[in-house]
Amino acid sequence: MTSLTKQFFSMALLLCLAQLALASSASRQAASQVIIPRAEYPRPQFERSEWQCLNGEWSYLFDFGQSGMERGLEKSRGFDEHIVVPFCVESPLSGVGRKDFNNALWYHRTFNVPEAWRDKHVMLRFGGVDYHSQIFINGQRVFEHYGGAASFSVDIARYVRFGADNNLVVYVEDDVRSQLQPGGKQSRQLNSYACFYTRVTGIWSTVWLEPIAKGGLKKVRVTPDLDNSQFVLEPEFFETDGAHALSVIIKDGKKTVWRGETRASGSASLTAHINNVKTWSPEHPFLYDVEYAVKDSNGKVVDQVKSYVGMRKAELRGRTFYLNNEPYYQRLVLDQGYYPDGQWTAPTDEQLRRDIELAKEAGFNGARLHQKVFEQRYFYWADRLGYIVWGESPSWEMDWTNPVAGRNMITEWEECIERDYNEPCIVAWSPLNETWIPDRDRQRARLTNDLYFITHRLDRTRPVVSTSGGYHAGFTDIYAEHTYEQDPVRLYDQLREKEDGSVYVQHPHESAPYKGEAYMIDEFGGIRWVQKMNAQEVAPEGQFWGYGKDPESLEEFYRRLEDQVNVILSIDHICGFCYTQIVDVELEKNGIYTYDRQQKFDMGRIRKIFSKDRQQAKQEVERMLKANEAQAYANPVVDLSLPDPTVVKAPDGHFYLYATENTRNLPIYRSDNLVDWTFLGTAFTDKTRPNFVKKGGIWAPDINYVDGRYVMYYAMSTWGGEWECGIGVATADRPEGPFTDHGKLFISKEIDIQNCIDPFYIEDGGRKYLFWGSFHGIYGAELTDDGLKLKEGTKPERVAGDFMEAAYIHKRDGHYYLFGSEGRCCEGAKSTYRVTVGRSDNLFGPYVDKQGQRLLDNHFEVILHSNDKFVGPGHNSEIVTDKNGTDWMLYHSYLRSKPEDGRLLLLDEVKWHDGWPHIVGDVPSAKSKAPVF
Repeated sequence: MTSLTKQFFSMALLLCLAQLALASSASRQAASQVIIPRAEYPRPQFERSEWQCLNGEWSYLFDFGQSGMERGLEKSRGFDEHIVVPFCVESPLSGVGRKDFNNALWYHRTFNVPEAWRDKHVMLRFGGVDYHSQIFINGQRVFEHYGGAASFSVDIARYVRFGADNNLVVYVEDDVRSQLQPGGKQSRQLNSYACFYTRVTGIWSTVWLEPIAKGGLKKVRVTPDLDNSQFVLEPEFFETDGAHALSVIIKDGKKTVWRGETRASGSASLTAHINNVKTWSPEHPFLYDVEYAVKDSNGKVVDQVKSYVGMRKAELRGRTFYLNNEPYYQRLVLDQGYYPDGQWTAPTDEQLRRDIELAKEAGFNGARLHQKVFEQRYFYWADRLGYIVWGESPSWEMDWTNPVAGRNMITEWEECIERDYNEPCIVAWSPLNETWIPDRDRQRARLTNDLYFITHRLDRTRPVVSTSGGYHAGFTDIYAEHTYEQDPVRLYDQLREKEDGSVYVQHPHESAPYKGEAYMIDEFGGIRWVQKMNAQEVAPEGQFWGYGKDPESLEEFYRRLEDQVNVILSIDHICGFCYTQIVDVELEKNGIYTYDRQQKFDMGRIRKIFSKDRQQAKQEVERMLKANEAQAYANPVVDLSLPDPTVVKAPDGHFYLYATENTRNLPIYRSDNLVDWTFLGTAFTDKTRPNFVKKGGIWAPDINYVDGRYVMYYAMSTWGGEWECGIGVATADRPEGPFTDHGKLFISKEIDIQNCIDPFYIEDGGRKYLFWGSFHGIYGAELTDDGLKLKEGTKPERVAGDFMEAAYIHKRDGHYYLFGSEGRCCEGAKSTYRVTVGRSDNLFGPYVDKQGQRLLDNHFEVILHSNDKFVGPGHNSEIVTDKNGTDWMLYHSYLRSKPEDGRLLLLDEVKWHDGWPHIVGDVPSAKSKAPVF
């Protein structure tokens, strides 16, 4: 039987336990005598031999009205329903599995405190309770805690009856929708969606009791000092009386390598010098065993703790990460710590160990523990097996600009760092992830920088990544960026260090500049590959996702993966990577393994890719770049003025492009690949051109293939004629024309909407619609079935404010994306044009930015703006998808060095991240790999 098979039998056994927990009272009692879930000691870094596990069957009650306090439920002696602790109420292993919002619930169980524990501290410890918990013993409130990720404990000796049963009641409130509490990847919608998963409510980690003698140890903070071959130990005691002493023995196997003693006091510390010191690393995970003993004035041992320490030094020198004074390349994998049956809680201790073994078998030397504070036994196995990790807060699902949310996060984060400070495997702290919220009153930047300095004050021995991806605020030890560029040539061009020393920053206009810090790509890849698993899916296959177009074969998957890894390995200023991700999680099917930890790939081949020598990767990238050089294109793709481009793909396979008439009568171009364009002629002649606006120009055409013919909507106006302008329509049987003009659809003054230009046509739900407008609101209305008139009785409806023009709506994955252009379009090098976007679930809105603020109120996201080469980019065309599933967008921009050449035609790839479009760097590219058709 393989290890994986054994592990799934263990899961099945626990599932049976959860079902038994809901059976008859006699059956429940029998089940609890057979097995207690997660019964291993939960804190092996500081272990006592005497303790009592409180996992197993508890009773519970949902309190949706949050009226339990008024009903006196804190005095309860049991509820009618039963749950298996330590599994959250949403998980199958809890025996409940209720996945709706569970805003409040009560737990109850009884426990017996041995008479022998009298005159001792009786510590009630919780590994994790999400989110706000209140603890009651025999009807008395003894503790209150905020923070779903942090462990906590309380001394209950004064509240219990020794040698008798006691009532323990836990009341929990959890409201991830408030955005005032860290929630990690827990969904704020009813169901899982995108990269947001099943929620975690209530007790989700081990609960236990532990007796500690008066004067015993609270904790010992251990700092390894490799350069001086010593450990610095700082003990903390429950009480000090001047008579107790602490004895410490450090062992290498059975051999004692150091022993020392100190008086128990508030200022006590010891320095343990180790001869011939052995270091800890993923390759050689050596750990020293430690024995702590607190003795009274007579030399009697009153408290004894087993522990271990690792001699490990993690630091940055310039842009290089060093482990134990040697350069060390971090080959990390993203691990979100979710399980199909336990959510945040591993079903077994063996599963925790196996997760690390699976990652090491895939060629990784560590993990970025993502949006979750893992349980202490995970760190124990990482220490034992040799596996470096980044500790990260579950910072998502909170509003980083809200001071109350920030205060909640800081407190919880401090507790998490203190708990895990001694773990050798942790080599970096990362409090925030992808802080995509634009700043409000500088609160986001303040929180980011506060967390950086707070983390360093708590731990000066490890680097701090203030935010992984997102908007950088100014202070960080590692400048960490994310990219899900799938094409390796574009990935290389994106990530290579530029001649001026600049590096890839995804959102430079929102981020503090890169100042030469260590630089890491700590999210990339995410290639989708779906394999059926044994565990039940949470959604149908149509909702599964990953990054980029699905590979058509396993061979294509391996090639894409290897090329991406090669690129990152080949670039010298990158000090490590983190691949997304180790296992699939619910809808995300981009793991190396399935959600239930089955193999998806040839692991020998996967391991060779992730563990490849960097010099070999450089050679392979050089060959790749040479092979792809002939396929590259440079912007502009047409070195002529083609403002306000629109494009359509005809049944003949060619693309046809039309633009505002800098070429009189409206130019038409043709291309096979969006890069090489041939001028065909014009849509009109002097005889056939529209004339419903005297001396008007033909602006901003929009071409569409409708019911077997080509329908072109166009604006006709004179500069400044905002009430006289209007929108007309023309048709043709062929994309190259000739076009027959059908005259105006409407003029601004006729419909009492100022500046009716920049039309855009879309079909939705079997109906035809036109949208238009320029800096006086964007409007939409339904058209007749032939698309040549406004539908009788239709009333234009406003969908955006007065900040934009050039509307274009793109539908993707159930969302509508309203693109527009904001700023001054036509002032050469002084132009301020830039492309904006908002999103909606409905064609007519409301369209909102990432923070839910409406475009109607002039809020928006910027995805394209000027750079040092191009100025005033805007008025984008239709999004076109190539053979590889890559999206492309044509638009116009001035060449900053020659603005007199007009608004030239540019082409760039549109990427999608977390359901939002963006252009690499938010600026026009100079050179890129061409589309594939």
